[in-house]
Amino acid sequence: MKNRFLILFVAAAGCICSCGRKYQDEKITDPEAKQHVIDANRALVHDEAKAIDEFISRHQWKMEMTGTGLHYQIYQEGSGIKADGSSVLTVAFKEYLLNGTLCYEYDEQHPLKLVTGKGTLINGLEEGLLMLNEGARARFVIPDHLAYGLTGDEGKIPPASALYCEVHLVKVEKPQTQK
Repeated sequence: MKNRFLILFVAAAGCICSCGRKYQDEKITDPEAKQHVIDANRALVHDEAKAIDEFISRHQWKMEMTGTGLHYQIYQEGSGIKADGSSVLTVAFKEYLLNGTLCYEYDEQHPLKLVTGKGTLINGLEEGLLMLNEGARARFVIPDHLAYGLTGDEGKIPPASALYCEVHLVKVEKPQTQK
């Protein structure tokens, strides 16, 4: 019985190891497949950039773009303190898909409290909020790699979706330092 179990275990381990090795070898050494993935990714990025440019143009907005690809327009400067990487922010915002579908909404009566620097915000929203002073109003167009990426949010935002956000930074609070 021991020998039968040992033979079965060795055979199963061999299959698992050889299957994994074969898959890794193909994945690494197949230049045609690798190029196909690169080309497909380029096409997706190009198509999304075109859709974002058309969206901005259709609304006739004058937006700037950061090095990461976030498009933004601050249309009302704030007069309060500036958000930083450890602020508690009270934010009113609407988040849409580029086709106009409203995904999330938090108004001034029911704002959302967010903490920066904790990895809980999508990168594009955090990047945009960190440009603002308390009281500012802005709009952001966030490419999918700065939003929910290839997975979506498993709720209202589908995979690989760029987003448009209207934002009002209601309040900025700095954490109290320990003495």
